[in-house]
Amino acid sequence: MVEVAANGCLDPETMANMSIASVKCPSIGKNAIMRWMKANVTIQSTGLGSNTVWKCWLFALIACSLLFVISPRVDLTLSNVFYNNGFFVSQWSSAEICRQSLLGVAILPCVLALTAIGASFVRSRPFGFSPVQYKFVILLYILGPGILVNGFLKRFWGRARPEAIAEFGGSAEFTPALRITDQCISNCSFVSAETSAVTASTISVFVLTVGFTDFRWRFALRSLSMLILLAIAVLRVMVGKHFVSDVVFAVLLTFGCALFLTFILSLAEPADNQ
Repeated sequence: MVEVAANGCLDPETMANMSIASVKCPSIGKNAIMRWMKANVTIQSTGLGSNTVWKCWLFALIACSLLFVISPRVDLTLSNVFYNNGFFVSQWSSAEICRQSLLGVAILPCVLALTAIGASFVRSRPFGFSPVQYKFVILLYILGPGILVNGFLKRFWGRARPEAIAEFGGSAEFTPALRITDQCISNCSFVSAETSAVTASTISVFVLTVGFTDFRWRFALRSLSMLILLAIAVLRVMVGKHFVSDVVFAVLLTFGCALFLTFILSLAEPADNQ
Protein backbone atom coordinates (compact mmCIF):
# COMPACT_ATOMS: atom_id res chain seq x y z
CA MET A 1 0.00 0.00 0.00
CA VAL A 2 1.26 3.48 -0.86
CA GLU A 3 1.72 5.67 2.18
CA VAL A 4 0.56 9.25 2.07
CA ALA A 5 2.09 12.03 4.13
CA ALA A 6 0.02 14.25 6.39
CA ASN A 7 -0.08 17.06 3.83
CA GLY A 8 -1.80 14.81 1.30
CA CYS A 9 1.33 14.09 -0.80
CA LEU A 10 3.30 10.89 -1.16
CA ASP A 11 6.30 10.71 1.14
CA PRO A 12 9.73 11.38 -0.46
CA GLU A 13 10.91 7.74 -0.32
CA THR A 14 7.81 6.49 -2.14
CA MET A 15 8.06 9.26 -4.73
CA ALA A 16 11.68 8.32 -5.46
CA ASN A 17 10.59 4.81 -6.46
CA MET A 18 7.81 6.00 -8.79
CA SER A 19 7.81 7.80 -12.10
CA ILE A 20 7.05 11.50 -11.96
CA ALA A 21 4.06 11.08 -14.23
CA SER A 22 2.42 8.67 -11.81
CA VAL A 23 2.71 10.95 -8.80
CA LYS A 24 -0.39 12.93 -7.87
CA CYS A 25 -0.20 15.47 -5.09
CA PRO A 26 -3.45 17.25 -4.28
CA SER A 27 -1.67 19.94 -2.24
CA ILE A 28 -0.02 21.39 -5.35
CA GLY A 29 -3.15 21.24 -7.46
CA LYS A 30 -5.56 24.03 -8.29
CA ASN A 31 -7.20 23.95 -4.86
CA ALA A 32 -3.85 24.51 -3.14
CA ILE A 33 -2.81 27.28 -5.49
CA MET A 34 -6.11 29.04 -4.82
CA ARG A 35 -5.98 28.36 -1.07
CA TRP A 36 -5.08 31.98 -0.35
CA MET A 37 -8.19 33.21 -2.17
CA LYS A 38 -11.86 32.41 -1.68
CA ALA A 39 -13.81 31.24 -4.70
CA ASN A 40 -16.98 32.81 -6.10
CA VAL A 41 -16.38 36.37 -4.90
CA THR A 42 -19.39 38.49 -5.82
CA ILE A 43 -19.86 42.23 -5.90
CA GLN A 44 -22.28 41.95 -2.97
CA SER A 45 -19.57 40.31 -0.87
CA THR A 46 -17.50 43.51 -1.05
CA GLY A 47 -20.05 45.21 1.20
CA LEU A 48 -20.09 48.34 -0.96
CA GLY A 49 -23.74 47.90 -1.83
CA SER A 50 -25.02 47.76 1.73
CA ASN A 51 -27.57 50.30 2.95
CA THR A 52 -25.18 51.38 5.70
CA VAL A 53 -22.45 52.32 3.21
CA TRP A 54 -24.92 54.22 1.03
CA LYS A 55 -26.25 56.15 4.04
CA CYS A 56 -22.76 57.00 5.33
CA TRP A 57 -21.68 58.24 1.90
CA LEU A 58 -24.82 60.35 1.48
CA PHE A 59 -24.42 61.83 4.97
CA ALA A 60 -20.76 62.69 4.30
CA LEU A 61 -21.63 64.26 0.94
CA ILE A 62 -24.38 66.45 2.43
CA ALA A 63 -22.31 67.41 5.48
CA CYS A 64 -19.26 68.42 3.42
CA SER A 65 -21.42 70.31 0.94
CA LEU A 66 -23.03 72.30 3.74
CA LEU A 67 -19.66 73.02 5.34
CA PHE A 68 -18.07 74.45 2.19
CA VAL A 69 -21.22 76.36 1.20
CA ILE A 70 -21.72 77.96 4.60
CA SER A 71 -18.00 78.52 5.30
CA PRO A 72 -16.20 78.67 1.93
CA ARG A 73 -13.21 80.49 3.40
CA VAL A 74 -12.26 77.34 5.28
CA ASP A 75 -10.35 76.50 2.10
CA LEU A 76 -8.35 79.73 2.31
CA THR A 77 -7.61 79.28 6.01
CA LEU A 78 -6.28 75.76 5.58
CA SER A 79 -4.23 76.55 2.47
CA ASN A 80 -2.74 79.56 4.20
CA VAL A 81 -1.09 77.22 6.72
CA PHE A 82 1.33 76.14 3.98
CA TYR A 83 1.87 79.58 2.43
CA ASN A 84 4.75 81.91 3.21
CA ASN A 85 5.62 84.05 0.20
CA GLY A 86 4.77 80.98 -1.80
CA PHE A 87 3.75 77.41 -1.04
CA PHE A 88 7.06 76.41 0.49
CA VAL A 89 6.52 72.63 0.29
CA SER A 90 6.31 72.90 -3.52
CA GLN A 91 9.94 74.02 -3.51
CA TRP A 92 11.12 70.78 -1.94
CA SER A 93 12.39 68.28 -4.50
CA SER A 94 11.49 65.50 -2.09
CA ALA A 95 7.81 66.48 -2.35
CA GLU A 96 7.74 65.73 -6.08
CA ILE A 97 9.68 62.49 -5.62
CA CYS A 98 7.21 61.42 -2.95
CA ARG A 99 4.28 62.33 -5.19
CA GLN A 100 5.58 60.35 -8.16
CA SER A 101 6.42 57.34 -5.99
CA LEU A 102 2.99 57.25 -4.35
CA LEU A 103 1.20 57.59 -7.68
CA GLY A 104 3.30 54.76 -9.08
CA VAL A 105 2.23 52.46 -6.28
CA ALA A 106 -1.39 53.62 -6.51
CA ILE A 107 -1.69 52.66 -10.18
CA LEU A 108 -0.78 49.02 -9.49
CA PRO A 109 -4.40 47.79 -8.95
CA CYS A 110 -5.35 49.10 -12.39
CA VAL A 111 -2.30 47.47 -14.00
CA LEU A 112 -3.11 44.20 -12.21
CA ALA A 113 -6.73 44.33 -13.41
CA LEU A 114 -5.69 45.00 -17.01
CA THR A 115 -3.23 42.09 -16.84
CA ALA A 116 -5.96 39.87 -15.41
CA ILE A 117 -8.26 40.73 -18.31
CA GLY A 118 -5.59 39.69 -20.77
CA ALA A 119 -4.81 36.51 -18.85
CA SER A 120 -8.50 35.60 -18.64
CA PHE A 121 -8.42 34.60 -22.31
CA VAL A 122 -6.09 31.69 -21.52
CA ARG A 123 -7.16 30.73 -17.99
CA SER A 124 -10.05 31.20 -15.62
CA ARG A 125 -9.70 33.33 -12.48
CA PRO A 126 -6.25 34.78 -13.26
CA PHE A 127 -4.31 35.58 -10.08
CA GLY A 128 -7.24 34.10 -8.17
CA PHE A 129 -9.59 37.02 -8.83
CA SER A 130 -13.18 36.65 -9.99
CA PRO A 131 -14.09 38.41 -13.27
CA VAL A 132 -16.35 40.85 -11.45
CA GLN A 133 -13.41 42.08 -9.37
CA TYR A 134 -11.12 43.18 -12.17
CA LYS A 135 -14.07 44.41 -14.26
CA PHE A 136 -15.07 46.62 -11.33
CA VAL A 137 -11.54 48.02 -11.01
CA ILE A 138 -11.23 48.95 -14.70
CA LEU A 139 -14.71 50.47 -14.86
CA LEU A 140 -14.08 52.50 -11.70
CA TYR A 141 -10.91 54.07 -13.10
CA ILE A 142 -12.72 54.88 -16.35
CA LEU A 143 -15.88 56.29 -14.77
CA GLY A 144 -14.36 58.16 -11.80
CA PRO A 145 -10.93 59.69 -12.57
CA GLY A 146 -11.47 59.32 -16.32
CA ILE A 147 -14.93 60.54 -17.30
CA LEU A 148 -16.29 62.39 -14.26
CA VAL A 149 -13.13 64.14 -13.05
CA ASN A 150 -10.87 64.71 -16.06
CA GLY A 151 -13.57 64.52 -18.69
CA PHE A 152 -16.06 66.87 -17.06
CA LEU A 153 -15.28 68.61 -13.76
CA LYS A 154 -11.72 69.76 -14.41
CA ARG A 155 -12.64 70.97 -17.90
CA PHE A 156 -15.85 72.85 -17.17
CA TRP A 157 -15.96 73.82 -13.47
CA GLY A 158 -13.53 76.72 -13.89
CA ARG A 159 -12.18 76.93 -10.35
CA ALA A 160 -8.68 78.42 -10.09
CA ARG A 161 -5.98 76.59 -8.16
CA PRO A 162 -4.77 78.06 -4.83
CA GLU A 163 -1.43 79.09 -6.34
CA ALA A 164 -3.28 81.10 -9.01
CA ILE A 165 -5.59 83.23 -6.84
CA ALA A 166 -4.92 86.75 -5.60
CA GLU A 167 -4.74 85.73 -1.93
CA PHE A 168 -1.68 83.61 -2.70
CA GLY A 169 0.13 85.82 -5.18
CA GLY A 170 -1.83 85.09 -8.33
CA SER A 171 -4.42 87.08 -10.27
CA ALA A 172 -7.49 84.84 -10.31
CA GLU A 173 -10.47 85.17 -7.99
CA PHE A 174 -11.19 82.69 -5.23
CA THR A 175 -14.50 80.90 -5.70
CA PRO A 176 -16.29 78.40 -3.42
CA ALA A 177 -16.00 74.73 -4.28
CA LEU A 178 -19.56 74.15 -5.49
CA ARG A 179 -19.85 77.27 -7.65
CA ILE A 180 -19.23 76.94 -11.39
CA THR A 181 -17.10 79.86 -12.53
CA ASP A 182 -14.72 81.08 -15.25
CA GLN A 183 -11.49 81.69 -13.31
CA CYS A 184 -9.71 78.80 -15.01
CA ILE A 185 -9.78 77.60 -18.62
CA SER A 186 -8.53 74.01 -18.39
CA ASN A 187 -7.05 71.51 -15.93
CA CYS A 188 -8.67 73.42 -13.11
CA SER A 189 -8.70 72.90 -9.36
CA PHE A 190 -12.06 71.22 -8.77
CA VAL A 191 -11.64 68.33 -8.17
CA SER A 192 -8.22 66.78 -7.60
CA ALA A 193 -7.61 64.21 -10.35
CA GLU A 194 -4.71 62.58 -8.50
CA THR A 195 -6.75 62.22 -5.32
CA SER A 196 -9.57 60.73 -7.38
CA ALA A 197 -7.19 58.23 -9.00
CA VAL A 198 -5.73 57.19 -5.65
CA THR A 199 -9.25 56.91 -4.19
CA ALA A 200 -10.10 54.55 -7.05
CA SER A 201 -6.93 52.63 -6.22
CA THR A 202 -7.86 52.37 -2.54
CA ILE A 203 -11.37 51.15 -3.32
CA SER A 204 -9.89 48.68 -5.81
CA VAL A 205 -7.59 47.26 -3.13
CA PHE A 206 -10.60 46.70 -0.87
CA VAL A 207 -12.44 44.94 -3.69
CA LEU A 208 -9.48 42.83 -4.83
CA THR A 209 -8.65 41.67 -1.30
CA VAL A 210 -12.20 40.80 -0.28
CA GLY A 211 -11.50 37.14 -1.04
CA PHE A 212 -8.18 36.93 0.81
CA THR A 213 -8.26 34.20 3.43
CA ASP A 214 -5.28 35.64 5.32
CA PHE A 215 -6.52 38.54 7.43
CA ARG A 216 -3.01 39.92 7.90
CA TRP A 217 -2.43 40.45 4.18
CA ARG A 218 -5.89 41.91 3.74
CA PHE A 219 -5.39 44.34 6.63
CA ALA A 220 -1.86 45.32 5.56
CA LEU A 221 -2.76 46.07 1.94
CA ARG A 222 -5.89 48.00 2.83
CA SER A 223 -4.09 50.03 5.47
CA LEU A 224 -1.27 50.86 3.04
CA SER A 225 -3.73 51.99 0.38
CA MET A 226 -5.49 54.33 2.82
CA LEU A 227 -2.19 55.81 3.97
CA ILE A 228 -1.23 56.50 0.35
CA LEU A 229 -4.59 58.20 -0.22
CA LEU A 230 -4.14 60.38 2.85
CA ALA A 231 -0.58 61.27 1.86
CA ILE A 232 -1.53 62.28 -1.70
CA ALA A 233 -4.52 64.33 -0.53
CA VAL A 234 -2.48 66.26 2.05
CA LEU A 235 0.44 66.72 -0.34
CA ARG A 236 -1.77 68.27 -3.04
CA VAL A 237 -2.97 70.85 -0.52
CA MET A 238 0.51 71.53 0.87
CA VAL A 239 2.01 72.35 -2.54
CA GLY A 240 -0.82 74.74 -3.43
CA LYS A 241 -2.26 72.70 -6.27
CA HIS A 242 -5.63 72.08 -4.61
CA PHE A 243 -7.88 73.30 -1.83
CA VAL A 244 -9.02 70.94 0.89
CA SER A 245 -12.50 70.90 -0.65
CA ASP A 246 -10.98 69.72 -3.96
CA VAL A 247 -9.54 66.59 -2.38
CA VAL A 248 -12.55 65.96 -0.14
CA PHE A 249 -15.00 66.01 -3.05
CA ALA A 250 -12.58 63.98 -5.17
CA VAL A 251 -12.83 61.21 -2.58
CA LEU A 252 -16.60 61.50 -2.16
CA LEU A 253 -17.46 61.65 -5.87
CA THR A 254 -15.13 58.77 -6.77
CA PHE A 255 -16.64 56.72 -3.96
CA GLY A 256 -20.06 57.60 -5.35
CA CYS A 257 -18.96 56.19 -8.71
CA ALA A 258 -17.94 52.98 -6.92
CA LEU A 259 -21.37 52.70 -5.32
CA PHE A 260 -23.03 53.25 -8.70
CA LEU A 261 -20.88 50.53 -10.30
CA THR A 262 -21.65 48.19 -7.42
CA PHE A 263 -25.36 48.64 -8.07
CA ILE A 264 -25.01 48.10 -11.84
CA LEU A 265 -22.75 45.05 -11.58
CA SER A 266 -24.90 43.47 -8.87
CA LEU A 267 -27.84 43.49 -11.30
CA ALA A 268 -25.87 41.30 -13.69
CA GLU A 269 -24.60 38.83 -11.09
CA PRO A 270 -27.63 36.48 -10.95
CA ALA A 271 -27.33 35.90 -14.69
CA ASP A 272 -23.55 35.43 -14.49
CA ASN A 273 -23.83 32.87 -11.72
CA GLN A 274 -26.28 30.62 -13.47
